[in-house]
Amino acid sequence: MKDYYVYCYLTENRTPYYVGMGRGNRAYRHCNSYDAPVPERNLIIILEDGLTQASAWLREEIFIAIWGRKCDGGILDNKARGGAGWGGGSPATPERKRKISKANRGRKLTAKQKAFISKLHKGVPEDPEVVKQRALSCCRSITLLSPEGDTVTFESSKACAKELSVDQSTISHLKRGKIKSVKGYKLA
Repeated sequence: MKDYYVYCYLTENRTPYYVGMGRGNRAYRHCNSYDAPVPERNLIIILEDGLTQASAWLREEIFIAIWGRKCDGGILDNKARGGAGWGGGSPATPERKRKISKANRGRKLTAKQKAFISKLHKGVPEDPEVVKQRALSCCRSITLLSPEGDTVTFESSKACAKELSVDQSTISHLKRGKIKSVKGYKLA
């Protein structure tokens, strides 16, 4: 179905501050209050419509990449990069954790919800060797070639991401070959 669209929230001076995708009334009733406040209707524009879900995800990702997120030096308040894999882009910053905690404070779970959560946490415990391997894979060193041609080794993807001031997922994309370089650094 081609009933999806990509929308944009504008500030009073008509500068974009949030890009999203959805269908129906999504642009006018944003779900995550900690993400971006919904402006007046005259400051919401539909950038493209008549899209499939897949093409809306792609267009959302493109618009976010064009304007850039504030955390990456751009102008948008978006926490994620957009697209189908958006959930991995939201950083668990202390501020974000506080906002989520505040939103959930005082929330009471029903007996049905408690039973469901309990069921999720029960089951076969993970093999300690699998847990150890997963931990090691997260901490593997990564060697990159700097723009100047020097070889630089980082103790982990996390350390590399911190040093280059990028998200850890960006380093993951580099390691998997989805992108060729990050700020001029390439895999050695």
